[in-house]
Amino acid sequence: MWCCKDLRPFNVVADEGFIDVVQEAYDMGAAVGKAMQMGKVIPVPNTVKRRVLATASSAREKNSLSKTLKQENVTRWNSLLISLNSVLDSYDEVTAVLARLANTNRQANKQFLITQIDKNSLAELTRFLKWFQIATLRLEQYLEPTLHLVAFERSALMEYCKPCHEPYNGEDADGNKFTIPSDSEDIIAIKMLTKDVLQEKWIVEDLHIAAALLDPQQKDRLDRFGFSEGQIERGKNCLIEIMQNVKDTSAEASEQPAAAEGKRPAKRRKKAPTREVPDELTLCGTDEDEDEELPIASMRPLTLIQRVKELEFYFGLKLTKDEKKKFDILVWWKVKGTVAKNAEDQLLITPPPIMARAARAILCVPASSSKSECNFSDAGNTVTKKRNQLNPFVVDSVLFVRSNYDVLN
Repeated sequence: MWCCKDLRPFNVVADEGFIDVVQEAYDMGAAVGKAMQMGKVIPVPNTVKRRVLATASSAREKNSLSKTLKQENVTRWNSLLISLNSVLDSYDEVTAVLARLANTNRQANKQFLITQIDKNSLAELTRFLKWFQIATLRLEQYLEPTLHLVAFERSALMEYCKPCHEPYNGEDADGNKFTIPSDSEDIIAIKMLTKDVLQEKWIVEDLHIAAALLDPQQKDRLDRFGFSEGQIERGKNCLIEIMQNVKDTSAEASEQPAAAEGKRPAKRRKKAPTREVPDELTLCGTDEDEDEELPIASMRPLTLIQRVKELEFYFGLKLTKDEKKKFDILVWWKVKGTVAKNAEDQLLITPPPIMARAARAILCVPASSSKSECNFSDAGNTVTKKRNQLNPFVVDSVLFVRSNYDVLN
């Protein structure tokens, strides 16, 4: 009873010994309820044969393609675009393969509708979706600030959703010239629907505009991005409010002239731990800042006039040619926020220190929650049912190494 009597490849599923073994295993595992008859569940040999032949035929057709086709994955947002690009790259080969299958399959008209897709329409659709992928990848970065890019990327996508009725001639980074044909009626309809969805779903908050104002390359161009004067004014007010809540490092520089004149400086209070001041905006510093042990000045309330003056000073700054060639917004604000150590340097440097710390507080906010979602997903893959007794410190260390693996390399 425990061994199959018939060892032929496909008839083994109908063998009495095989069915008895499966039935016995099922009966032993069924704790409650009525057991099922395995003879009615196991497929007949002809069904197994058809599935094996279909699998073999599909494998042969797949090997006939020069490139592997990418499948859509529901857990990845850009998998559909990747799948469409792979089909577009191998469109002629895929069409030939599907045409051969259509001659041997009874339901070819239902299963192979892809052969009716126009190649130009497919290329036009992938070209339209490509810019959304580029914008998403830029906003999903987590090693660089991204919040100041939200207003620009939204404006760029809104501009891209406008219909193009004439061909466009351009040149890529390598110097190769290309021509993009005018939009078809289908793409124009898709662009109009997409534009309406962007206007409804993608809402730009005051914090986004405040972050854009902190970018010297965008501060004078927000009106070109489609934002009204009221929105820009609210962004400035949001920036001024944040400046009121950050620590002032310029107080340290004001104490040094007093010490040079022979006056005894005021006794400093013992610096309290960060945990005891949760209402303040905590700013993430770099390792270089920690090594230098920069002093943290005490809180000093700023008047509205002082904040406005510092804001006006910032809007009067212009980028130099060297800064435009290689611009890094974090390095730029670090240099502009440097407090002069003596009176001579103070004449050469007129920094906006409060605004610089406000920039650090705003630009550290990520524009997307994708990295946090990835961390939760990695945590779920690390702490499983079979590994549910891991020490929290071990889990934290594993996730830290996994998140910074690219940086270490």
